[in-house]
Parts: sequence; structure tokens; C-alpha cells
Amino acid sequence: QVVDQEFRGRVPEGSDELGELGRAFNVASGAARERIDTMAARDQVLREVFADLAHEVRTPLASLKLGLGRWESGQADDGTHAALRAEVEHLDALFANLASTLQLEGSDIALKPRTTDLAGVVDRVALRFGVVARDRAIELETSLPEVPVTREVDPVALEQALGNLVHNAVKFAAGHVAVLLFEQDGQAILEVLDDGPGVADEDLPHLAERHYRGKDRGRPGMGLGLAIARTIVERHGGTLDIGPGDEGTRARIMLPALPAAV
Repeated sequence: QVVDQEFRGRVPEGSDELGELGRAFNVASGAARERIDTMAARDQVLREVFADLAHEVRTPLASLKLGLGRWESGQADDGTHAALRAEVEHLDALFANLASTLQLEGSDIALKPRTTDLAGVVDRVALRFGVVARDRAIELETSLPEVPVTREVDPVALEQALGNLVHNAVKFAAGHVAVLLFEQDGQAILEVLDDGPGVADEDLPHLAERHYRGKDRGRPGMGLGLAIARTIVERHGGTLDIGPGDEGTRARIMLPALPAAV
């Protein structure tokens, strides 16, 4: 019965030989149960990692397809070439992150922080999504401060998080998306604004939950992009906030202030 229940449960123990045998069996079955639980947890991690990866590669592949189409039709320019190269480099970085993630027993993303000018992250994301935005007749603009805003972050992971927000904005925008970088009360703010239909109030608390499907913006989603973004931001000690903007939706990545100089 214990075996049939995947080693859940115990057999009687005692001081005689059968009792000693029962004790030994319980120790062995407990170890087997722990091993099964570990394998199940790792299987779940693999499922989530590959689901996340499948979500993440869709936009770069779409951009590559569009860019190559322009190349074949003779409409490609230096900007198209740079965007295609950025997408290839981003895909390479995503698979490098996947290799690191698979080395972990949990589903946490392996971060490699270094001092990073966040303007560079914004520029790379804008370059990558510029191809998709132009194809959808969406104006994608950025606003960067004159003074560098630096933080100890993993630039690949943060680009992944910001890219997910921009991807959503471009997908639902009516005609305009803006990506802003600024500091406020010591925090570094990465803000994405779109002029789309916005998000229903009942969906707002759940948008960044894994597999949540909000349908208010016209198309149901897989519910992975925002969950990935939130995980990355929280691993950096920051917060992700999504709510209504002046028009459409506003998504904010808020990273902690720099430590005070001693």
C-alpha cells in the first residue's frame, strides 16, 4: 500500500524483528518519497523554464522575420541591420541565461550583476522592438536623462524584463509607445507608456501572475511575460507596478536607490 501511494504513509515499527524491518522500510520509503518530490519539483522547474523561453523567443524571431523580409525586398537600411544584430545577440544571451537557470534546483533566474548605465538597456530594447513597432505603424520613442543612471544589475535580465513590458505596449498601443528613464526619490525608474485601451480594474492585481489571462485588452495572453518581468525586477530588489496612465497603460520598473556614500 505504501508503494502504491508513491511511498506516502508508514508501516508499523516495534522492538522485534518485524518492527526493526518496519523501521528500516520507513527510512527507505521516506528517502524514496523525498527523491520523488525533488524530481517532481525539478520537472516543474523545467516546464516553467521552457515555457518562459518559448514566450521570450517569439518576439526576437518575429523581428528577425520582418527584418529579413525587408532585406530581401531591398528596403533594409543600417537601422534594420543593427536591429537584426541586436536580436541575435539577445537570443544568444537568453540561451546563456537558460543554461545558468538549469543549473539551479529552483526556478530563480541566475543574475550576473555589474555596474550598468540603464540608458544602454533602454536603447537596446528600443532598437530591438523598433522593427516590430514600425511594422505595426506604432511610434516608439525614448526619453533619457542627461546624467547617467547607473545601478548594479544584470543587464541581460533587466533587458528581458523591460522588453516584456515594451512588447505588451507595442502589441496593444493605438499608435504610440514611450519608454522613459529617470530618477525619483533616489529610485531608478524605467517607465513604459502606451495609448492602448488600458486594463480593466479587476485585472490589475493579477497581471503579473504566472498564467493569468486578462482579456480586457482584446487578446488573451499566455500570462508569462509580466510574470517573468516581475520575477526579474524583484530579484534586483525592485518592484513592478502596472496601472492606468494618462491614456492607456503605464508600467513601471522601480529599482532601489544607490547606497549612501560612507
